[in-house]
Amino acid sequence: MEQIEGRYRANRIFYLSVPQEAFLDVAFSIADNAKTKKSWNRIIIEKPFGFDAFSSQWVKKSLISKFEAKQIYRIDHRLGRNLIENLTVLRFPNLVFERLWSRTYIRNVQESELRTKDQIGLQLTFF
Repeated sequence: MEQIEGRYRANRIFYLSVPQEAFLDVAFSIADNAKTKKSWNRIIIEKPFGFDAFSSQWVKKSLISKFEAKQIYRIDHRLGRNLIENLTVLRFPNLVFERLWSRTYIRNVQESELRTKDQIGLQLTFF
């Protein structure tokens, strides 16, 4: 990514919507391989933040070992889904975003979701 960006500053936002079992592996891989050194990084994590109080604290401490506290955002996935679905509603009538959210600064926006046959219908408990 550094080679593609060249001399330009590029802020990075990483939105993790992954199973709890893979969460720390994904976050650590991002921290070790994808963070930018030229600008700011943000990591957004979706609930659940662990299986219980102990694992929730473990997740928090583990993240702090790789990211600064001010880089970590926690979100309820139901709140985040609404924002993603309404990006165009947010962008076009909003003069604040008009200049920054344009083809000059944003090449594309992608939302991806990968599910295996085993994950369909999977129910998780939330902490």
